[in-house]
Amino acid sequence: MGNDAAPSAGNSCEETCVGSTGRRFVVYRSVNRPDEFELHLQVGALMKRWTIVSGMPLDHLAQRFATEQPPVGAASRMPSRRGEILRLDAGAASIWDTGDWFIASGIGGHRSKRFRFTLQGEILHGGWTLVRVFGGRATKRPVWLLVLTSSDASSGITIATRQWA
Repeated sequence: MGNDAAPSAGNSCEETCVGSTGRRFVVYRSVNRPDEFELHLQVGALMKRWTIVSGMPLDHLAQRFATEQPPVGAASRMPSRRGEILRLDAGAASIWDTGDWFIASGIGGHRSKRFRFTLQGEILHGGWTLVRVFGGRATKRPVWLLVLTSSDASSGITIATRQWA
């Protein structure tokens, strides 16, 4: 069974990320609405997903609303390469980033009201938190707040520059 924690400072992502958890993530960017993204996190055979408007939060002051969408089969959403254009529920989208994701040690899970995770992708490197906004009310599409909680200091400028490239 793979390790759910993010790689430590002494380990490279190649040693601990690739294939270690079987958890992949994909961030899609809308072709028609370039500030709209869709975050997909693989949980078993499904991809949990959220639509994020106004771009991905790439600094610690930014917060974005993320609307939870119905999960889809992971096999149908595994990307072949960055930049590839696909047809999603909301229209055409390109693969903006992909990589592995990890649950932050002992902090909630995708079923809790606060979900902390780490992304190790080609562009995104760091920790994010999804916080359920409307408490325990049952809704068809729950609303969450997506917040950047930590990032690699060395990749911060690269992330912001490459987002709009």
